[in-house]
Amino acid sequence: MSIQNVKGMDVMSTVIEERNFLYRGTLPSSRCVLISSESRFHSDQERLSLYLSALEASLSGLEVMTIARKGGMFSIIKGVEDGGGRLHAIAAASMDHVLKRFPERVAMVLGTGGSIIAPEDVEGEDLSIEAALSFSSVLITTGRGRLMTSALDRGIDVAVLRSSLSSEAGREAARDGAPVIDTFSSFLTLPSLYAYRTADGRYGFGSERFDIMRL
Repeated sequence: MSIQNVKGMDVMSTVIEERNFLYRGTLPSSRCVLISSESRFHSDQERLSLYLSALEASLSGLEVMTIARKGGMFSIIKGVEDGGGRLHAIAAASMDHVLKRFPERVAMVLGTGGSIIAPEDVEGEDLSIEAALSFSSVLITTGRGRLMTSALDRGIDVAVLRSSLSSEAGREAARDGAPVIDTFSSFLTLPSLYAYRTADGRYGFGSERFDIMRL
């Protein structure tokens, strides 16, 4: 770990998923609830669901992770703020870009006592997704996409927000077996998820293919 200077601001460096990242603030102290959307635009109902999920997770004493690149982030920030929680945001762009283009978001995230995290030398959405998942134990999302696929590959429990079922991505996630919830607190009442091996399983965990069974 070392201190570097980006646009006059001190940032720390760390290794996540065997890649170098820069960050400002304080990294998660425990596993996080990853609340993030791969949609650029959200209905008022979706924004409310994202807000309430971040609020409930924070009130439960959990830290929240998000990917700072798509719509809905301000709803998540507000939920964490109102719940007195800590938010960690991973960017797909460089730290220099984030600090220059989104100073308001940076200030709001750091104000929760969390962190802004960005790749040190390579920009990319896949890189930010894998880094976010390395900190997370559960994913709450608005639909099917690379984030959900990667989470399932890692064996991370995934739930899709009911408010997103009006979109094809949300319906696809439900058809693929993701439990549908209203907000994060609904997730806490769900039975556990179990993976079992099938000949033509839809989900990959390592080199194996699995389906999902709820007991």
